[in-house]
Amino acid sequence: MDRKFIDAMEGARNCAITLAGVKRGENVFILTDTKSDPRIAEVLAAVSREARANVTVAFMESRTAPHEEPPKPIAAAMQAADVFFEVCEPMILYSQAAREAKASGARHIVCAMDSIEALCSEGARFPLEITFAVCRKVFHQWRNGKVIRVTSESGTDITAQLKPEYVVGGPMLPVEPGTFEVFAGGTGDTGVWPAWTAEGKMVFDCLHTFPGLLDPKPTIYLEKGQVVRVEGDPQHVQFFDNLKRDYGPDAWHLGELMIGLCPKARVTIDDPSHLEAHRHAGCLHAATGMSIDFYDDPADRKTLKSKSTVDPGIHLDHLVIEPDIYIDGQPCVVKGHLLALDDPEIKALAEELGATL
Repeated sequence: MDRKFIDAMEGARNCAITLAGVKRGENVFILTDTKSDPRIAEVLAAVSREARANVTVAFMESRTAPHEEPPKPIAAAMQAADVFFEVCEPMILYSQAAREAKASGARHIVCAMDSIEALCSEGARFPLEITFAVCRKVFHQWRNGKVIRVTSESGTDITAQLKPEYVVGGPMLPVEPGTFEVFAGGTGDTGVWPAWTAEGKMVFDCLHTFPGLLDPKPTIYLEKGQVVRVEGDPQHVQFFDNLKRDYGPDAWHLGELMIGLCPKARVTIDDPSHLEAHRHAGCLHAATGMSIDFYDDPADRKTLKSKSTVDPGIHLDHLVIEPDIYIDGQPCVVKGHLLALDDPEIKALAEELGATL
């Protein structure tokens, strides 16, 4: 047996059992594709079978762009699942098929990892009880705030309104039916749809679909929650221009501000999605495009209702690695360090569980 397969079992159990809550008799559907490491699907299947679930694994051609629809037989299998693991590159999280699967009650786990090594990492094995204790503290601060300000040494400086109903990423362990979580060598995030209130500019270290750090760093200027100007390397400016051309003006909508909560998730940026870096405690990812990845009331999940109706058909997450974030003037993140990790209760829990922060 592949030694990596054995080493990945602990991270896979953290994902499938602790986070997804796979149980005896449940229908588990695991989808992978031609760009993904097939061992990830295999180890998730093995762990789910340990829990005595009914496991089905399917394989499809990779989509050509993030959140494209899967084939109809795949979509039907997603809707029939109690737990749906997505091991796809690019992801299909915001596809209509994925939303309909959650509307049918599926617990959707996006396993956004480029190789099985991510399941072997410290972040994948980090106790989720700590991550979700951190989540509760950050969620409380954001949900009780009125204004968020994000700055960075690179020049980011935006402000936006915080509305309680638009703050997402509340504490759910395991995830609830009809919801999703991203597991990318670590998990956990809290964020907000800032509606149409963001003003200022954001300077990104990374853009979704581009691997690595960017130099010069692209800058977007925002007015009333909409990108009004882009500066930087011509190919990055053209990238944003193409989004507006192909998906319409709402592709330039600022759809999300979200920070990671896992102190052991790696800031890996060589893959074009940077999704593990998004889970790193204190890293900020800011999405342009759709903002309908949440529902305002559990009853709305079955009807796919949301107060946000911004749906250009694209959702791209761009990265600021070391932001400063203030909620009503009070610090939440300072130079990329998430202050909740310094809370005595969090430190005591980590010591109890034998983990380092």
